[in-house]
Amino acid sequence: MKYIFYFISIIVVTMLMMIIGHFKERTLPIELANRLYRKCSKVIIDYLKEHNKANINDIKKCITNISVSVFWSRKKLKVTNPAHFAEQIVQNLIKDGKLQLVDGKDNKRVYMLSVK
Repeated sequence: MKYIFYFISIIVVTMLMMIIGHFKERTLPIELANRLYRKCSKVIIDYLKEHNKANINDIKKCITNISVSVFWSRKKLKVTNPAHFAEQIVQNLIKDGKLQLVDGKDNKRVYMLSVK
């Protein structure tokens, strides 16, 4: 009787571990994308604190080759197209009120941190 209880408890623990692993694997792409967005946003804000102003080319250079991972997986997410990703991050930071557009001449847009 004692061994049946041990056997059933091992089965239950194994099932729980499989369910948790499946859930983490399913949410991994979303988690990696969120971490990449937060890391790139932090890099851009730190760059602007140091340099006061930056154009989109400076921002692209800042976020080129940034990669993120989570400790439970070997998979990584890396910025491979900084031009497209920089535009998205800048637009979201403007919408969040962290950046402001200083000079908006076509491709020479200049951004700086918002004053609060």
